[in-house]
Amino acid sequence: SIRSLPRDLPQLRHLVLSKNELVDLNGVETLGRTSPEPKVFDFSYNKIVRIWSSIANVRNLSRLNVKANNLTSLSDQLLNVKSLNC
Repeated sequence: SIRSLPRDLPQLRHLVLSKNELVDLNGVETLGRTSPEPKVFDFSYNKIVRIWSSIANVRNLSRLNVKANNLTSLSDQLLNVKSLNC
């Protein structure tokens, strides 16, 4: 099981890390940072408790799936995500 996000993947556009043991999205802003393409991230079925405002630094985040986590709070920055599943 994966417990932390990969880092420094500047061209990343699509990432599926569902059904792991992620507790946060620390470092998410380093994923796909140089790619202008829409980003699709699936972090469903993990143990994520909170999504920090750094999510706003993900360039062109279009879809975010955080369904079936332990979320207690969401950042206002998620209002810009076109498709949010939680």
